Amino acid sequence: MAGLLPAMLGPTAVAQSSTNVPIFQFAAFYNLDMDLTPGKPMTVNGKVHCNGTIWMYPQAAATFNDIVEASVVVTNKDNPNDQQNLTSYTAPTYNGVPPLSGVGRLDMLINTTNVEAILNLPPAGLGVPNDAGYMPSNQIYLYNECDLIISNSVSGTNGNDVFGTNLSVYFSDFYNPAGRLVLVTNDVQMITTNGSGAGRLYVTNKFYSFLNHVAFYDFREGKTVQSVQIDVAKLGNWLTNSASNGGNQYNQNNFLDKGHGIASIYVYNSVSLTSSQLPAVRLVNGQQLPSRYGLTIATPMPLYVLGNYNIQTNSGGSQSVLTTNTAWTWPAALMGDAITILSANWNDANSLAKSGGSYNAPESSFGNRVATTTTVNAGCLEGIVSSTFTTHKQYSGGLENFLRLQEDWSTPGATLCYNGSIVAMFPSLYATNYWIGPADRTGYPTHNYTVPTRKWNFDANFVILNKLPPLTPLMVNTNPPVIVTQPQSQTVLVGGTAIFSVNTSFPLLGYQYQWYFNGTNIPGAKSNWLTLPNVNTNNAGAYLVVITNSFGSVTSSVATLTVVFPPSITVQPASQTAVSGSNITLCVTVTGTSPFSYQWQWNSTNLDGATNATLTLDNVTLDRAGVYSVTITNLIGSITSSNAVLSVYATAAAMLNGCSFSCANGFQFQVAGVPGFNYAVQESTNLLDWVSLITNTSPFYFIDTNTANCPQQFYRTLYMP
Repeated sequence: MAGLLPAMLGPTAVAQSSTNVPIFQFAAFYNLDMDLTPGKPMTVNGKVHCNGTIWMYPQAAATFNDIVEASVVVTNKDNPNDQQNLTSYTAPTYNGVPPLSGVGRLDMLINTTNVEAILNLPPAGLGVPNDAGYMPSNQIYLYNECDLIISNSVSGTNGNDVFGTNLSVYFSDFYNPAGRLVLVTNDVQMITTNGSGAGRLYVTNKFYSFLNHVAFYDFREGKTVQSVQIDVAKLGNWLTNSASNGGNQYNQNNFLDKGHGIASIYVYNSVSLTSSQLPAVRLVNGQQLPSRYGLTIATPMPLYVLGNYNIQTNSGGSQSVLTTNTAWTWPAALMGDAITILSANWNDANSLAKSGGSYNAPESSFGNRVATTTTVNAGCLEGIVSSTFTTHKQYSGGLENFLRLQEDWSTPGATLCYNGSIVAMFPSLYATNYWIGPADRTGYPTHNYTVPTRKWNFDANFVILNKLPPLTPLMVNTNPPVIVTQPQSQTVLVGGTAIFSVNTSFPLLGYQYQWYFNGTNIPGAKSNWLTLPNVNTNNAGAYLVVITNSFGSVTSSVATLTVVFPPSITVQPASQTAVSGSNITLCVTVTGTSPFSYQWQWNSTNLDGATNATLTLDNVTLDRAGVYSVTITNLIGSITSSNAVLSVYATAAAMLNGCSFSCANGFQFQVAGVPGFNYAVQESTNLLDWVSLITNTSPFYFIDTNTANCPQQFYRTLYMP
């Protein structure tokens, strides 16, 4: 089902199809135009999608580490509707891929000009407990989906007790035999005595331990906020309270009927919206959510969060504070007309301080509104105030000011850490003033806060289906797949691992993948990446992937895998002996992946120009003797041969050493020429006629046993090449 994740399927159930895309799988999703003009460094992790135009004119470093896509992406130019005439520009850094224009829309299955309807009360007759409220077509309304519904009277804090009056909580459950919408029993009663009744006690007020009314001032809106306040810690206590007036009975019924504890609350504040009064909802003490099922708070009014929110999963345990590590959080979402973060230093009384009968301008009251480091971990869906171009230009604040603030964040070390997903769906209907106010409005502040150090991050938990916040809206993708990053050709060493991947527009769900090798589909290769371990020559070839959804398919470009081998020497260069003036050739034989490069060395020094498999030394001299080797290199690596020793002699003439004669043993001597050279021994009786007796390799011993029978005998040696 497109629209919203139905509560009856569980807090994070996904009615998945090839067209549904959970909206919190984006780091930032804008249904309207997006402005980006950060005055301090800002890093965006995760995908960014805009159904309109993205206007980028950053004044400080803006870094995107994933896909940025929109109908139009404009850089180095401010939105013509913006207030400021910007002169400083810092080009954004894209560590993923260049920004992509011309991308189709993602929409909910409701009127795209009235997206805020998901937060509004359903039309008459279409809300729970009416049967129509539980129909899939009407589950787009968060009122119909939430586990608890909170409402109040129009009185707010005006003239009432600090706890407020007329607050009502309803338990909503289609399967509840006691009624689909049940008024929850109050768990606190205010008791007073009747002065004339002799001490008789009377119940004068009923309310809930986790609810009250509070009032404070919003400097951006210039209004007093009349807020229904939820104490998240007390809500958790109430949900575990097994008393007859506790919340455990409703929590258990919710678990039995829906498969999860109470994980979503809808709040409607009936206080009237006026020129001086703003109805709203505020969350306090939200460091730990009630359970692992998470918590989604939805309201058509502005939503305020005071202090750290969703930073730990067990009291006193590990915390996800000032870090992108969200291991200690539970799935959470905040959905409202606008979302404002108030640090733990916020004090309602200080916000209401007056000077001369009127509220202080924000700049002059910053001493009472000094922020402290705060961490909020939740997906945020809200409205925004679009920039305008009228008599007075007015800047909305852009993506960098999506989370509204009310304090002075200039104190060194004051950081706003946010992990979640930023979703701007519609123009705000309640909180409608600009980040920079009209210049002609007397007494209205130019700014209402100073810019914090931002440590913002996409919560990677949201790419996992069962870690999405309860009631995560689903967008409908009616576009065929678009490939943003093609698979890349690569060269891999034999035995190594090859990994091909493809990156697409839009998030992770709804696409079917099939990889092919040399035109044949690879069984089981059906994800956006392909891993080939321990590759060999059989894996070398052409790879591509076909991506399909309900609206078409696209084929990637071809990526070629080349499997290479490092060089290996099959024949080493051989040691040689030479006579001065002769020519010498040293050779090496290698296998592996060509091309190869060669470099010969002599006594460990590279020889200029000696870059072939064969080394030729012409007319060698005695000083060329020494150790020769060669290093062979290809694209993968290199190898060096064993040493070949070259010995050079001045002459090839041999010496006859150790001559001796005896009648018993004859005449013998040693032939000592160039080692390894062949020499012939010849004899003569007259020095004219010579006869060869033996040919052998120097050095060797020669014995002539016939010498005793000869009156005279002459011997000589000849070098035999």
